[in-house]
Amino acid sequence: PSKQAAAVVTRETVVVKADDLVIAAIEKNSKSVVRIKEVTSVGAERTETFGGLGLILSKEGLIAADIGIAYRQDDSTGNPIPESYLGIFADGTALPLDVAFADKDAGLLFFKPLGTTTSAALYLPPSLGIAKLKLGQTVVALGGALTNTVSTGIIANIGTESVIRTDIRSDDVVSGSVFFNLSGEVVGINAGTLVRTPQMFLP
Repeated sequence: PSKQAAAVVTRETVVVKADDLVIAAIEKNSKSVVRIKEVTSVGAERTETFGGLGLILSKEGLIAADIGIAYRQDDSTGNPIPESYLGIFADGTALPLDVAFADKDAGLLFFKPLGTTTSAALYLPPSLGIAKLKLGQTVVALGGALTNTVSTGIIANIGTESVIRTDIRSDDVVSGSVFFNLSGEVVGINAGTLVRTPQMFLP
């Protein structure tokens, strides 16, 4: 037998499909999205309506959403109807929310959950990747009032005022929809004045 063993090197090519990346990015971020309901009470009547989506930003449960969610229902005299807010998390947990603060310039409203939860993994902030955006890059938008809906597109323009334009289908985007790249990093949210232009996002 030879005193020198022959070394055999095997190289394996792994083909990653775009579909796999999209699915992985959705699974990674769907647990960071909260459906926010507006709760109004007039007399003995209590009404819950979908307000928009929120994005969990911290392990303490800070949630960013479109500022238009707050006090946008008026009574017959034009005065805002007092309302409270309910957050429906990815696992179905429902917690009351309180307004923490607002950034009127950015068009963002920030909520914090009230009460306690037995789930240690309820507040799952996503990874952020705004610095890596490139024209033509594939992005995925996560929306839906009742259940998750997704649509894919590309970044068509990055404006000088930090506005990102995509070619994503507008009918799949709701207030507070988030979008992310194929690495699963959140890069934008539809909020503020941009809710009138669903193909545009705040970074």
